Amino acid sequence: MEKETRLIPFRAAKLIIGYLHNSLTEVENDELDEWVGQSDDNMKIFEQLTDQVDDGVFKSLMQQQLLQF
Repeated sequence: MEKETRLIPFRAAKLIIGYLHNSLTEVENDELDEWVGQSDDNMKIFEQLTDQVDDGVFKSLMQQQLLQF
């Protein structure tokens, strides 16, 4: 079976990257929430992209940031 390819808008991709880096402003977070809520497809895309991220990545980044202070 062929894997389905979905294209997402550039802005949505940037917002998802910001979400993954925990660097979104409140306005950007609201914009991402709005995009995710626009359709079931958007929700699935967001879940697929964020579910694959290991929580250890976030812990490692937080530790690195704390060490810099």
